[in-house]
Amino acid sequence: MSPNMGPKVVVTGGSGYVGGRVASALAERGFQVVAFDVAEPPSEEDSGVDFVRGDILDLPALRQAFEGAEAVVHTAGYGLSGADNLASHSDVTR
Repeated sequence: MSPNMGPKVVVTGGSGYVGGRVASALAERGFQVVAFDVAEPPSEEDSGVDFVRGDILDLPALRQAFEGAEAVVHTAGYGLSGADNLASHSDVTR
């Protein structure tokens, strides 16, 4: 676990653009942060955030990651993340 001793917060989608920034900001403020995501974080630097690989559709993995957490920040998307995926489903990115 990270050296932060504050309340545990899990950020789903913690390796994504929004989730990664939320996780880092919480860690900077002293929270014990777990980033839960199917993808590794893009950076190797020590941000004070612990990473747990898992899929938001895997209930046992979620339960394990959420154990002891006082809060969950849900930023994960499923199947429609990234401009390429969004472009194939709508005109929003064009």
